[in-house]
Amino acid sequence: MLTVDEIFQKHSTINIEDKEGGIGKVEATYLVEFLRRETQIKTILEIGFNAAFSSTVFLCARPDITVISVDIGYHEYIIKGKQWIDKEFPDRHMLLVGDSAMVLPQIMKQFPLYKPDMIFIDGDHGGDRPRLDLVNAMAIAQPSTFIVIDDVVPWMKDILGPLNEFTKNHKLHIIDHQTSDIWGWVISKKIC
Repeated sequence: MLTVDEIFQKHSTINIEDKEGGIGKVEATYLVEFLRRETQIKTILEIGFNAAFSSTVFLCARPDITVISVDIGYHEYIIKGKQWIDKEFPDRHMLLVGDSAMVLPQIMKQFPLYKPDMIFIDGDHGGDRPRLDLVNAMAIAQPSTFIVIDDVVPWMKDILGPLNEFTKNHKLHIIDHQTSDIWGWVISKKIC
């Protein structure tokens, strides 16, 4: 299995310049170790594909993982990222392009039995969008589903607010909160 340095090197071959977002080396290392430890995680729903880095991390962690990504499609480089992912990890990734607020309810309607083992939320960071992504993730999740929320930091109020609300109202249980430099992420599960 690849090390995180090797994963970063592998992903750099996509050759996307001026990309926004992504996860850092500490978070990538944490997630690779988490996925290698939690072997029951086989299907991941990712909100926010962007330049394909987190998908690359998930797919490199173990060969039995598949990922469905939802992305608004603002950046043209998602096409390059998707083509690269399909070449490197054939038949292990699906990309749904559209607004996650619309796509996630459609997934629930069209595939009511789809219950991912992990949901990774790293979509729109502003306004009501993070709350909508969390609401929809909670609707799709089972109690056994890990919900990973990225960019949990004090200045991301639109992410922190819904997370605090769901925790306070006993809808979400935080298992772990990690930070790296100025960034942070949370591992959680739905409370039924």
